[in-house]
Amino acid sequence: MSKEQLSKSFQFKAHAINQMSSINTAVMNPHQPEVVIALMNKLGETHRKRRVKKLNLHLKTSRLNLKHLTFKACRNSHKDTMGGWVSYFWWGGDPEEVNPVSGLTRREVYAVQRSWAPVYKDSVATGTELLKRFFRAYPNAKEFFKMIRKMPEEEYAQNFQFKAHVINLMASLNQAVENLNQPEVVAVMMNKLGESHRKRKIREQNFHELKDVIVKMFIEVLKLDQTTLGAWGKTVGFWYKYIFETLNAED
Repeated sequence: MSKEQLSKSFQFKAHAINQMSSINTAVMNPHQPEVVIALMNKLGETHRKRRVKKLNLHLKTSRLNLKHLTFKACRNSHKDTMGGWVSYFWWGGDPEEVNPVSGLTRREVYAVQRSWAPVYKDSVATGTELLKRFFRAYPNAKEFFKMIRKMPEEEYAQNFQFKAHVINLMASLNQAVENLNQPEVVAVMMNKLGESHRKRKIREQNFHELKDVIVKMFIEVLKLDQTTLGAWGKTVGFWYKYIFETLNAED
């Protein structure tokens, strides 16, 4: 595949985003080497299953050229009034236009991204609290987390594997939120997420239960207005659509 073809490939963009997210996570946690080791172990296991060798990883790091992932962010506007033109330019298009892939308008994407920023500010604490609430509401879900299956929740924070899982969870959510303006890329990311969770025997119902906990937590902690909450509902619905495509696929 040529460089031009790669730049147009949503799957390649999703892979590049995931790569940079993993690198960023490792770089931003030097004070927690045990957590980074757990993250790298998971990464190595994933690549072993794909039959990736050490040489391939060396070549990857030397050849990745991110400049081919850039694309134009500005569009020409032909609005008649100055107010309409400014609004059109500010939003990058009609703010109420519904994207056919995500089902979201530009205004809804902005509302989700703006409300997500304070959530991700302390991502580990937020992710830990989210999973604690999830396990309280649905104790059977702990069966999927063998590292803390028989552990009281006050000890979760001391478990490096659990911390690594929280970091991966929040990084995945962050990438899905930050790239809502590229819904085709997010769709590929969600397909991959569904595929990985299918291998772990996680079912659609488990995702719906997690959504229930997320919504309640956001209402309580962030005190979201109904408009923003509605935008979040549509966003999670978009994510789940593509997660379930591969989660429910036949082996």
